[in-house]
Amino acid sequence: MLNAQRLVTFLLFGTACLLAACSSNQIKGEPPFAQIMSWTQSDGRLSVELRLRNVNDEALGIDGLALRIMLPDNGVLTSQSSDLKVSLPAGGSERLTLDLTANSPALEQFVALESGAISSLSYELTGQLLRSGKRAMTLNREGFIYPVPGRSGQFR
Repeated sequence: MLNAQRLVTFLLFGTACLLAACSSNQIKGEPPFAQIMSWTQSDGRLSVELRLRNVNDEALGIDGLALRIMLPDNGVLTSQSSDLKVSLPAGGSERLTLDLTANSPALEQFVALESGAISSLSYELTGQLLRSGKRAMTLNREGFIYPVPGRSGQFR
């Protein structure tokens, strides 16, 4: 009896794995590694240099980006979508400079960071890379923002 239950469980598990492998909506490859390389704040505007590194053995074609950056203590810093046509070569990377529309309380945190009133800001980046005819790939990244010494309005 016990061996029959194990056999049925094994067969059901194997069938589920085969069905998942044959699914046409399966995402091929892993999402790129996303990293914010630098932040620039000037005259109430915020720019981010985003590096995407393709960890796959095949090129990834990207048609759009939906991005949300949160400062956990202040809520949403920015949430926006943009069209972009980028091809990430296999094992390669691409740097994108994004001009962000940020809310005032969050921008005030960058002023406080630059003045030394606070030593760092934590952030959470979530997003989706949109690909024509394929499922979106999800981006997730958490980190801290620090001022760049001697460079006004620049952060890393």
